[in-house]
Amino acid sequence: MYTPLAAASSPEELVDRIVTLYRWAATEIGRRHGIVDKFAGDGVMATFNATGARIDHATLALEAALALRDKPALMDLPIGIGIAVGPAVVTRAAVAEANVSVLGATTNLAARLQTAAESREILLSDEAFRRVAA
Repeated sequence: MYTPLAAASSPEELVDRIVTLYRWAATEIGRRHGIVDKFAGDGVMATFNATGARIDHATLALEAALALRDKPALMDLPIGIGIAVGPAVVTRAAVAEANVSVLGATTNLAARLQTAAESREILLSDEAFRRVAA
């Protein structure tokens, strides 16, 4: 969704939209004890269980997704969201000042779900759905 937006927008307009998205995402993720892993284009990668101690992380991720689903549409910035639950490696890589990075098959699944999601759609992995179904 980013490429067509970038092609149809002036650089200034694109930066304004993307920075606003980042601000909204960081706020909603932080409110739910999540950590932003990275921002890339119109993508936001976050984790909600970096310490491994939370049992409600799937619910928190879904709550953040629901809070973010409609806001970007106000700026004609269509986003889809993917949520996956499972094992992952959480690291700061080789540099102590680096952002937290989350790596592994679960991260890859979340990225594939996000890519498949239509505008304003939230796709969950089977395990994520199982944990939030109630």
